[in-house]
Amino acid sequence: MEVRTCLLSAASVAFSAALVAAELPILGFGGVPTREVSVARYRQARDAGFTHLMQWAADAESLRKYLDCAQEAGVKLLVNLKQDVDPVPVVREFRKHPALGLWHLGDEPDVPRMAKMGARARAIQAADPDHPCYLNWFGVVNSEPARWYGAPDYRAYIAASLKAIPTRLLSFDKYPVARFDLKAPKPPYRDVPGLVLNPKWYETLEIVRETSRAERKPFWAFALSVAHHIGDRIVYPTPTEAQMKLQHYSNLAYGAQGLQYYTYWQPVPPGPFGYHDAPIAGDGRPTFVYDRVRRVNRELQARAFVFVGADARDVWHAGGEVPPWTRPLDPKALPARVRALVVDGGAVVSHLVNGDAAYLLVVNRELHRDVALRVELEPGCRRIREDGSAVPVDAHAGEYVLGPGAAEIFRL
Repeated sequence: MEVRTCLLSAASVAFSAALVAAELPILGFGGVPTREVSVARYRQARDAGFTHLMQWAADAESLRKYLDCAQEAGVKLLVNLKQDVDPVPVVREFRKHPALGLWHLGDEPDVPRMAKMGARARAIQAADPDHPCYLNWFGVVNSEPARWYGAPDYRAYIAASLKAIPTRLLSFDKYPVARFDLKAPKPPYRDVPGLVLNPKWYETLEIVRETSRAERKPFWAFALSVAHHIGDRIVYPTPTEAQMKLQHYSNLAYGAQGLQYYTYWQPVPPGPFGYHDAPIAGDGRPTFVYDRVRRVNRELQARAFVFVGADARDVWHAGGEVPPWTRPLDPKALPARVRALVVDGGAVVSHLVNGDAAYLLVVNRELHRDVALRVELEPGCRRIREDGSAVPVDAHAGEYVLGPGAAEIFRL
C-alpha cells in the first residue's frame, strides 16, 4: 500500500508540473494612474496576480515609458489612446513592443457609437494585426434596454456590435452581488445585509458563451473589486474572497479565457458612486482587498491549466430553483465517466474539454451558505485541488463541502 501511494503521488506531481505553465490573463481595469507609473507599481500588480493592466497614454513618449516599465515588471498593457487623434502612427511604432497586450477601443458603447469604433478598430488592426482590439460590452440590464443599448434587447445589441466592430476578443461586465432597495445602508459596505445574486448575470453569461462559441472568439469577464453605490437604489459591497471566486469560477465555467477586476486602483476622487475599498487605495497603498485579490488569483492561476484553451461544452445549474435562461442539471447528460452527482443547493456544473482532457467543474453559487456535493466517478479520475495538485478521486470519501464561491474540479 505504501509503495502504491508513493507512485500515485509521484504521478500526480508530474501531471501538475506538466501543466502549470498555463497562465490565465487577469486584467486590472483602471490600471495605475499615469502620475504613479513605475516598475515598482507594475510589480506590485504582478505580485497580486495581475498579468495585464489598463493604461491610459497621452502621447508616444509616455507610452514608451509605460511599456518599458511593464516589460521589466512582467505585465502587459491594455493601451488606451486618446480618442480624438489618429491611432495609426502610435500603433505602428509600438506594435512589436513585448509588453503590448491589447488596444482599447472603448467601454460599454451603445449602438450609435459603434460605427466610429468600428472604423478605429479597422485602422488599428490594419496597422497591427497581431494584437487584438479590446471592447467591453454592457451585460443584460435590469430595465430600459433601448436606453442603454440603443437596441431593443441584448441579442440585438451584441449582433450590432459584431457587425460594426471587427474585434477578435469579446468582453462584458455585469456585477451580480448587490443589494437592491430604496433604503440602502451608508458606506463603508463591509457587512451589508440583504445581498442577492442578480439572475441577469447568468442570462448574460448564457448569451455571451453562445456568441463566443458561434463566432469562435474568446471572451473575458469581470469580478467586482471595489465597493460603491448607485444613488440609494443599489449597493455593491466590499468584495469578499467568496464573492470574487463565485464570479470568476462562474465565468470560467461558461468558458471565459480571461478574467478582469473592476477596479484595480481606487478612483480619485470617489465621485458620485462613492468608490472605496479597492485593491489599491487612492493614495497608492495596498488595502485588505489587495490581499484578498492576491489570494484569489493565486488559486485561479494554480488551476489555470484546466481553463486556458478549454471549451465549455455544457453548462447546467443544480438546485431547486435555477436562474432564468439557464438549463437545469440533467443527470443523463453528464459526461460518461460521471456516474452520479448530487448537490444540496445552488451550483453551476460545467463540462470543460481542453485538448484530450475533460473536466467536471462544480461551483457553489449560494451567497450565504455551504453546499454539499456528492459525486461518483469512474476509477482513474482525478481531483484538481485548490493548489493545482491532482490526486485520485478514490482516495477521497466522495463528499465535498463547498463554501460560497468555492469550486471542485475533477479530471475525467
